[in-house]
Amino acid sequence: MVQLLHPHEYRPMPWRNGGGVTHEIHAAPSTHDDHDFDWRASIAVVDVDMPFSEYPGVDRSLALLGDGGVSMVHNRVGVAMTPHSPPFTFAGEDDVEMAVADKPVLVFNLMSRRGVKHSLSRKTCSPETRFGRTDKTQLLFALEDDHLIVDGVPRPRHSSVVIKPHGHGGPDLDIAFAGHGPVLHAEIH
Repeated sequence: MVQLLHPHEYRPMPWRNGGGVTHEIHAAPSTHDDHDFDWRASIAVVDVDMPFSEYPGVDRSLALLGDGGVSMVHNRVGVAMTPHSPPFTFAGEDDVEMAVADKPVLVFNLMSRRGVKHSLSRKTCSPETRFGRTDKTQLLFALEDDHLIVDGVPRPRHSSVVIKPHGHGGPDLDIAFAGHGPVLHAEIH
């Protein structure tokens, strides 16, 4: 099964620490809170310096979207991130703070419970690139307008596609790419 997700459908949810709102792209299983998921992908605007919410027993990966950069402190060690940096992965119980450089930043956040593994990477896709079913759940997140094409229709930036593993029923959608451009690619297993 392949599921197309539209940005206007992403569900707003308050941060655990009360400092902002995230927009849930997809969670499995689907829940109505942030306590009962195996994995979850979301995006959030960060516009103030603040510590991250604690998620004991959860592994997290972050990728910056857009133009801004941030400085992070992870367990007392400084980490600089830009939209071109590789995703930053850490344990949900780690001490992590983010300082926004000069303007708000958009952050992609992928979380999975321990025992449910995930990976997050930026991929450059071309018209020759293909994604099909594997033994893992995959999520593609469009970083540019009209680059991701689903069933012949160019999708807007921040659209997503969830590709379920072999053995899950439902329709398959044709996934293609216009030109060369970046996407975020997550694998969950």
